[in-house]
Amino acid sequence: MMDTILNLGLNEQTVIGLAKKSNNERFAWDSYRRFVQLFGKVVFGVDDKKFDDILEETKREFIVQHDSELNAETLKKIVSKYKEICENHTEKPFPSDPYKQLELAIEAVFKSWMGERAVVYREKYKITKDIANGTAVNVVAMVWQHGK
Repeated sequence: MMDTILNLGLNEQTVIGLAKKSNNERFAWDSYRRFVQLFGKVVFGVDDKKFDDILEETKREFIVQHDSELNAETLKKIVSKYKEICENHTEKPFPSDPYKQLELAIEAVFKSWMGERAVVYREKYKITKDIANGTAVNVVAMVWQHGK
């Protein structure tokens, strides 16, 4: 029940590398979109609804039902809007340095130990301070593998 952040390290430069490596620009920009939303929610405490509203508005504009129907150019615009939401919330630029992203993410995950979901989970399963009185943060390099 602890918070998780996926796709950490993506920024305006690395997303281009992911697009080239995967030969799928749409995949890369969708990954970046998901990262900015999750980072904004977990690290900055931005209400998920703000991101969802942008996505739903965009799908209505392009008359599509599913995220997967949005192309890379549209996803780039969504990423820009998502970053703007975060910047308005924090009054700071969205972090592009992967090491700064990592530092902020680690802090947020440690803080999630006392988050409502984690507390309720520990209560439900009777995990007392004698059993667990803190947490660790796992940083895992995930490897994308191109399909055959």
